[in-house]
Amino acid sequence: MPILHIEHNNCLQAYVSDWRSTINLRARVRGEPPPAPTNPQPSQALSRQTINLCILLELLEGRLTRLERSLEGKKEDFDYGAYPEAMFFLDAFYMFSRMLMDITEGVVKHFHRYNFDGDILPDSFDDIFKKAKKEELPGNFNKVFSGVEKWFPDLRQRRVGIVHGYETLLLCLKKESDGEITAHQLSSIRKNHSGEPEEIRSYIGKVMAGYQSFVDKLLDYWDEMRECKPPRSPSILAGQMANILWWASQYGRYENKNMIVH
Repeated sequence: MPILHIEHNNCLQAYVSDWRSTINLRARVRGEPPPAPTNPQPSQALSRQTINLCILLELLEGRLTRLERSLEGKKEDFDYGAYPEAMFFLDAFYMFSRMLMDITEGVVKHFHRYNFDGDILPDSFDDIFKKAKKEELPGNFNKVFSGVEKWFPDLRQRRVGIVHGYETLLLCLKKESDGEITAHQLSSIRKNHSGEPEEIRSYIGKVMAGYQSFVDKLLDYWDEMRECKPPRSPSILAGQMANILWWASQYGRYENKNMIVH
């Protein structure tokens, strides 16, 4: 994986941090007490889990690459250790990505409580998504979840399958028409819609692209609704911290005019 350097205006962590700074500065100017905690727990958890997932993606990429390169060499050079490690990191992706979604909902819930007359939102991403489908969220907030149905329900079901259905995601290597060897995943108890092994990087890229597209809509919605808007300045993500956006753009076809990849 190359050394990454990505600039993007739509970073949830940076936006929430800038919002806290903006409203606290306004309160000081007005001689009022700070209206929000300095660093609320949901924001701390979002920062931690984002780092965790970024590191995990790098570890998974490394094991998949080792596994693919092993097949290109001689049989005795096969990297047997890369297979169980890649399976472990693949399972971990389903756990960590679902945790990121629920923590993101925690940030959304905290943000709305302070900004929009104490709107009461669900605790989990799954529950708020279900409300959005029924158009039960306040104001125009339902529109933020347009497109989530293309990736989240399947991600949720896969995590449920692993945790509650005793499902094992197997790895297989496939030689593409151009001769390139790529890693695919295949469930031990169910098939995907096509019934064929599924390219791992493309699937994860789709999830990361869907998540970032959700963040894009969320920040635009907050800007529309809020009286006190922080500046949307670019966040610079380098090295491991750029991995979520890298997978979204490189493998999930995520595009945004405000994002620059170096």
